[in-house]
Amino acid sequence: MSQANNAARRLFLRQAGAMSLIAGAGAPLALNLAAAGSAAAAGATDYRALVCLFLFGGNDSFNMVLPTDATSWPLYSAIRNQAPDSIALLAPGVAPALGAAATSPARLGGVLPINPADAQGRSFALHPVMGTLATMFDADKRLAILPNVGPLVMPTTKAQLAQASFPRPARLGSHNDQANTWQALAPEGAQRGWGGRMGDLLASSNGQPIFTAVSAAGNAVWLSGDSVRQYQVDTGGAVRVGVDASNRLYGSADAGAALQKIVSSTRGTHWFESDLAAVGQRSIEAELTLRTALKAPSDAAFGTMPATGGYSAANDPKLRYASPVNGAATFNALAQQLQEIGRAHV
Repeated sequence: MSQANNAARRLFLRQAGAMSLIAGAGAPLALNLAAAGSAAAAGATDYRALVCLFLFGGNDSFNMVLPTDATSWPLYSAIRNQAPDSIALLAPGVAPALGAAATSPARLGGVLPINPADAQGRSFALHPVMGTLATMFDADKRLAILPNVGPLVMPTTKAQLAQASFPRPARLGSHNDQANTWQALAPEGAQRGWGGRMGDLLASSNGQPIFTAVSAAGNAVWLSGDSVRQYQVDTGGAVRVGVDASNRLYGSADAGAALQKIVSSTRGTHWFESDLAAVGQRSIEAELTLRTALKAPSDAAFGTMPATGGYSAANDPKLRYASPVNGAATFNALAQQLQEIGRAHV
């Protein structure tokens, strides 16, 4: 076997071994930030999880958090007030014009002032549809805004950016590569993210290491480490291996049991077969643990059970928002992902 194959085998074994057999169903899920090591974890009396929301694109940050002081506001308005359709938001205090075009700034009304603790003589506001976040920032003190953050190597001026010799991120200007750089500090093709590397350090402090890094939105390089691999869930909860919630396949418990036996066993002695079967077994046991621990989506803390009929995420008021386009109640897929995170962290 070649040196490269030996290295690949060792990496596979480390990754598979990190998904150790599941212990009791009551242990907390995801990243245990209450401890930086095993000793600290042993004395921890609370539980913390780091939840990261990554937007791959489409967000207009200059219309999200806006400077509204006398110097900045005219500059913003001049830049955004371009023909044929202005996208300049309106000043604080302007009432929404409900008869205006659905996508126009007039329909939204004025931006929402916020009060930073140290504004240094300036004033700021949030987009008109961000009322809840404005309350979290001002009244609840549960939201912080960290501006001017990006994947640059160091603070860079426009003149320095034009210098070919000045340090800059690899493939700057490529959307895909910079989205990857946010997650992995490297352009597209990187296999480890900073969330996964953090998980490598903290996994040993968790009672159930397989749940150190959990993704509610498919595969993400951010959660990939050397030994830690993300455990993926979907909006329905834990992902089952070919069977339904009652461990049946095509309505048959025997067929379901046979499938799980095939997935988790091997007829041969080759190390790859054994490792693959062990990963299958751990996956089945992890799904059972998570399925047992998860609160129902209709639980009052996360959703709303209707007076009649079964629960439907698409019709749950907690997962719907008033569309700024027409005011209609609209299902929010992101809210459903956050609901799944909440259900897993109780």
